[in-house]
Amino acid sequence: SPPSLEAEEANETENGPRMTPSELQKVALSNGGYSTPYLNDTLFLSFGGYRRIESLEAYTGLKALYGESNGFAVLEGLSE
Repeated sequence: SPPSLEAEEANETENGPRMTPSELQKVALSNGGYSTPYLNDTLFLSFGGYRRIESLEAYTGLKALYGESNGFAVLEGLSE
């Protein structure tokens, strides 16, 4: 049977970094972006080892999201 959601969330730190607000801010700043999420129009998440897209709600000004070479199994959390 597939692993439960709780088991999946518990293992995420073992499977790679999580896209927490502080992680996203660090990524934005390291690529010439801003510490204020909505001011960023581009976010470079490529080669980050992420398994899930999350915590992007505050990035309302995004026009481009680069996420190649990660381990995304499902693209979700991009509805807005």
